[in-house]
Amino acid sequence: MSAVRRDSLSSLALKEILARIAQGVYPVGKRLPSERAMAAELGVSRITLRRSLAGLRRLGVLSTRRGSGNYVRAFSRLELPTEIGGGVVGFDARALRDVIEARRAIETAIAALAARRRSRKDIADLKRQLEAMRDHVEDLPRFVVADMGFHEALARSSGNRVLAGLLRSISEQQRFSQVFTGYGAGEQAKTVAFHDRIFSAIERGEPRAAARAMSEHLDDMQRYVKRRRRSV
Repeated sequence: MSAVRRDSLSSLALKEILARIAQGVYPVGKRLPSERAMAAELGVSRITLRRSLAGLRRLGVLSTRRGSGNYVRAFSRLELPTEIGGGVVGFDARALRDVIEARRAIETAIAALAARRRSRKDIADLKRQLEAMRDHVEDLPRFVVADMGFHEALARSSGNRVLAGLLRSISEQQRFSQVFTGYGAGEQAKTVAFHDRIFSAIERGEPRAAARAMSEHLDDMQRYVKRRRRSV
């Protein structure tokens, strides 16, 4: 089997595991089935499955307990920092909605400021992350790293350390919102298209267009959450 074929199968298996976690088939905080059982369930080889599990560990979705196995990480008990409201947030549809609303408040302002203040270096940094997203559109772990890098570069471009700090303070929640709204078929390619629009508005120096493009991107994430909620 070619390396490209193995990568394709492991990516599909990774997304199927994510779907099962989101649906509660593999409950949060619980151990996954054995590799032999999971490989049989998913119809892939154990080598392919191990690549998928490694990707999920890189995303922070799984943790490994030595001598015990792979566990779904208890991200449903992540705590938001007290300075932005505190409390325990579960990553169900309602929690994802809350994270997306928080991101909207922070990131539309960041996008508008970035369009006013971006430097040539900022544009180069954003373009590099956008290209990385395109290059890894079929590899969710690497795609999420590039996606996070784009938003971090955008925050730096705003020149506002308070807004950049607020975004960093919810980076873990942001990452999970990107993971669990990005594993569906075609979602990564659509995300690239939204980021391209954000980048273009910032490169042109158009604050309103940049804020609108960011808001539309987050609107689409919110619609995806609603669709997933109805389907489970």
